[in-house]
Amino acid sequence: EKSDNSLPVLTFPFELKIGEDYMPVGHYQIKGEKVDGQTVFKFYQGNIEMAQIPATETHDDFGEETITFSKWEAQGDNEIKI
Repeated sequence: EKSDNSLPVLTFPFELKIGEDYMPVGHYQIKGEKVDGQTVFKFYQGNIEMAQIPATETHDDFGEETITFSKWEAQGDNEIKI
């Protein structure tokens, strides 16, 4: 199965702690979707799902019809906002 090249890429220059696990430094395609009624972000390298984290759905689309990018920003020393 091929990866979805239309998904935005997010780069983490640090290990990302998710629960008790760590996602390594790297480039990840990111996809937001609903799983069992919960909004989540799924992180992929190629066609391999590397992690899934809960997300909060918003209607802030930055004035765009479609969101085709992703970014992160620091929220203090131990958290990020995606």
